[in-house]
Amino acid sequence: MSQDSGPSDLIIRLEQLHRHDHDGGYALADAIVEYSSRMDAEDRSTMQQELLRVVARDERGLGGIALEALVDGWGPPVGPALMVELLARDHSVPLTEMLLMALLRVGHQPVLPMAVRYVQDRSAIEGSWMSPVLAGLCLVDKNAWLQLVSEWLLHATAAYPRNEVAGNVPTLVHDALKTDPALLAALVATLWKRSLATAEMMAEFTQEDLGKPWVIERFGESNVSRAARGIEDAIVACRKPGHGSS
Repeated sequence: MSQDSGPSDLIIRLEQLHRHDHDGGYALADAIVEYSSRMDAEDRSTMQQELLRVVARDERGLGGIALEALVDGWGPPVGPALMVELLARDHSVPLTEMLLMALLRVGHQPVLPMAVRYVQDRSAIEGSWMSPVLAGLCLVDKNAWLQLVSEWLLHATAAYPRNEVAGNVPTLVHDALKTDPALLAALVATLWKRSLATAEMMAEFTQEDLGKPWVIERFGESNVSRAARGIEDAIVACRKPGHGSS
């Protein structure tokens, strides 16, 4: 990488090439990852630092795109650097959420306590809207996800209209499919012990989402079928004597 064509210049040039994509920046992030993959180790390290600087300053509104590129292009090894950035300064709520989600996506286990605290704090503020950080907890801790998601759903279905709560289901479904399709059946079974109505709502809207062609295409027919069968089996098991709900 020449000195007169540093990472900042490259990112700006790629941004200009993709400014009319109107896809939320995913094509730009993919272009950064693809270009970086052809760099030698030193230039890739320089690019990583440049992307981290863009995240820290959210330059040109590209913080989220830079995070996407770091997650997709660098993966788990970038986790410690993202953790340093998360702890280094106060960020806006959107950027904090993006950093937490990036750390969950690369499987950076040390972020779990911070993510749990964030979820618990935001849940009291955001009403019927579920933080994506809560949905993403399954990427690092399935048990924490199961406990906190079930508690949130039980509270939300008692406090808010069914259609508002159901709008969160796709996010839960998609993160679970990325991690372990069996989590969805486990969630329905956990809810069934506490609230039949909440369990049935979760099962109904999950099966509806799993039936969408684009979901099958994105997550794979095998994963989706496994999740759907698991939910059906969980419902059958829960309806047997001894599996009562309130």
